[in-house]
Amino acid sequence: MKQAFTVFFLCFAFLAVLPATAYAEMGVAAAKAQGYVGEQPDGLLGIVQAAPGVAAMVDSTNAARLDKYRSVAQSNGLPLDQVQKLAGQKLMTETPGGQYILLNGQWVKK
Repeated sequence: MKQAFTVFFLCFAFLAVLPATAYAEMGVAAAKAQGYVGEQPDGLLGIVQAAPGVAAMVDSTNAARLDKYRSVAQSNGLPLDQVQKLAGQKLMTETPGGQYILLNGQWVKK
């Protein structure tokens, strides 16, 4: 009986953690398609709808984007915010219909 309870508990714990793991491993494209994240005018991802693992994915994606933007800004002698604005415009323009972009402080489905 004790062994059956242990097996049941381990299965339950695994199933409880599975959704968080799935979201943590979710790619940006999938998160955008599912409406969890969207593009912002500053070239960074924003959270549209909170879900387990989404914040960590957004943080790591934004850190990588900022590194790239800093490199481009430094190489071209431009201010970082100008590079971010240009990237944001491009990313928002390229966002497919049905996904979210941030316009005037509101998430809007394109």
